[in-house]
Amino acid sequence: MPCSLPEAVAALERLAPLGLAEDWDNTGLLVDHAKPRRVRRCLLTIDLTDAVLDEALAGGHELIVSYHPPIFAPLRRLRGTVPAEARILRAARAGIAIYSPHTALDAAQGGVNDWLADGLGPLRSRECLTAIPQSGGAGYRLEARLPHAAAEALVATLDADGHAAAIEAHDAGSIVRLTFDGDGPRRRIGALPPELRAHCEIVRREPALVPTAGQARGVTLRRPARLAQIARRIKTHLGVQSLRIATAPRHAEGAPVERVLLCAGAGGSALAPRPADLYWTGEMRHHDVLAALDRGTSVILSEHTHTERGYLPVLRERLDAELDGEVLIDVSRADADPLRTC
Repeated sequence: MPCSLPEAVAALERLAPLGLAEDWDNTGLLVDHAKPRRVRRCLLTIDLTDAVLDEALAGGHELIVSYHPPIFAPLRRLRGTVPAEARILRAARAGIAIYSPHTALDAAQGGVNDWLADGLGPLRSRECLTAIPQSGGAGYRLEARLPHAAAEALVATLDADGHAAAIEAHDAGSIVRLTFDGDGPRRRIGALPPELRAHCEIVRREPALVPTAGQARGVTLRRPARLAQIARRIKTHLGVQSLRIATAPRHAEGAPVERVLLCAGAGGSALAPRPADLYWTGEMRHHDVLAALDRGTSVILSEHTHTERGYLPVLRERLDAELDGEVLIDVSRADADPLRTC
């Protein structure tokens, strides 16, 4: 049975919680269905081009998951004469929803950056360069000051699900503290008798840091390897014929690579100036490459979308599992890097 659009969106958000996205990004459901519609087919792409949209229309896809958000800068108008805006209009008229995970999928555990790290061979360690709060970890903390007997009654009423509770007894009464995940307890608190509710204060609890999520990865190879060996592994993993490599003098003399920092897309700012033997990303500014070489760090640039496109078959498998095989998920054949090597 096909799933609903909210069910498909929920599955995507389980794989890449939107709270992991960068503040500057525009992730999530960007184009919604005008009317409730079942999702039978979903098309995965890196970029939403005219060719990809034609493919979706011909294939009867109700949902396009475009890794890069086709709506990025704020739109003041939608015009059929501007290609990027015309694509949004065409999709909306056809009832095709568009969802973008972008940097949330980069940062998520098992996402794009972890997939890149898998291509480097056996690892001794892997960590995020930054820990990002997951929005799903947020909840509420309740604090109440009230008589001893009322404190016991309050805990018995609100702590039915086994949430963490603490009672501090003082001469003047008790202080009760309870913590909850999600916002369900707010309704339960609202149903308390007025004499208890009047003593309660609800404080939003910020999500905890999640060390398995972050916009870049730092890895240590189990066995150090020559830069040329690392380059061959990367080419095999990405399925590309060439890379751009800036070789630090020590690596040109044969020093091995052990510590690698990596980031999908344009990751120069996420990597530098952290110490490492090698930076690997899609693209980086010329002067940042020179600065890395001055620090003794080699650089491999594998082109922006080459660090991302190979993940789409992985996303297809993971999303298929989340949706229990109810949706036919295709990887776009029309999607391609706009740059060619001549």
